[in-house]
Amino acid sequence: MSVTVPARVRTFPRAVAALFFSATVAMAQTTPVGDALIDRPGLDGYSSFLRVSGHTAASALLGQRLKSVSVFGTAFNVGKSFAPVLVSMPAIDNASFSILGIGTTRTVQLGIVEYDFGLVSGTDVLQAGTRFGWYNPGFESILFNGDADGVLYAFSKNTSPAPTLGASYEANKFSPVDRAYSIQFNVTLPTTTVVPEPSTYALLTSGLLAVVAVARRRDNRTRSTRR
Repeated sequence: MSVTVPARVRTFPRAVAALFFSATVAMAQTTPVGDALIDRPGLDGYSSFLRVSGHTAASALLGQRLKSVSVFGTAFNVGKSFAPVLVSMPAIDNASFSILGIGTTRTVQLGIVEYDFGLVSGTDVLQAGTRFGWYNPGFESILFNGDADGVLYAFSKNTSPAPTLGASYEANKFSPVDRAYSIQFNVTLPTTTVVPEPSTYALLTSGLLAVVAVARRRDNRTRSTRR
């Protein structure tokens, strides 16, 4: 004598599996914006000025957050300080820019090191016309060299004070220049990843217990029939 397992019991494990993979959570990956992090030969001999990157964030990154800054450090610039900033400057030219967000002042360390942006004031969210930049309280902290990729950087006059939120700064008359700097700005970009929720684990467990119970009842009935 055979025992027929109800259809709802046979399909239950598949339903549980579907629920197991239906829970999602927002994860985050970082997208770097900037030049390659390599050993470059130059440092500017200016102190207390602001540099604005000519690299623009892709439109897909607008509305995302500036997570961190990565810098290449050598014996040439280790120990020098910089403060990452976000500025409003739609176009790199001999104009002015204003401060949208100020990060924590950092000290350059040896090798490629990623530093949290560490928002101090303002915003760390990318908007239309937003560019990345940094402030040098002393001599230049970021290694550079001239190149011909057409990416121009703007910088303020040499007497710029420490950046303050909302303040506007006039670009140096020799700005912009075509250079490459060993600094990258890392933007967070949320992604959706499928993961099980605690409630799904509980449902999966109860479903497995139900399947085991049905199997035991079937075995008991089989034994009874054989007798």
